[in-house]
Amino acid sequence: MSVLETNDKKQLLKKSWQQREALEHEVTLLSEKTEKVLTNTLIIGGSLAVSYLLMRQFFKSKKKTGKKSKAVAKGAELEEEHTEHHPSFFSSVASEIGMALATQLTAFLLEIAREKLVEYLESHTPVKKEKDADS
Repeated sequence: MSVLETNDKKQLLKKSWQQREALEHEVTLLSEKTEKVLTNTLIIGGSLAVSYLLMRQFFKSKKKTGKKSKAVAKGAELEEEHTEHHPSFFSSVASEIGMALATQLTAFLLEIAREKLVEYLESHTPVKKEKDADS
């Protein structure tokens, strides 16, 4: 009986070890995928933040503060009430086209930036599999 029990124990320990190795492998794969997703998310978020700040600076309108500017603003509001201001069809279409182009260009540039950053990070990060093989 003791021979059967030791064989059973060895088989159970071997099976347990195999399952542990499989579980560790799955956890490693999951952590690598999570790391890639988080890296892409941070790259895209940072790129969006930078592009937002650049667009904000680029299209920044000049705003004056103080009593004089408030009086000018009130005068301008009164003038707008008395005169009808209708933007021309051409200017509204041009504005829409400009915004669409800016949006598409921003998306295109963000994708290029993300690809370049991923390539850079992959080339400058040590390969984990080589470290694991050395252990």
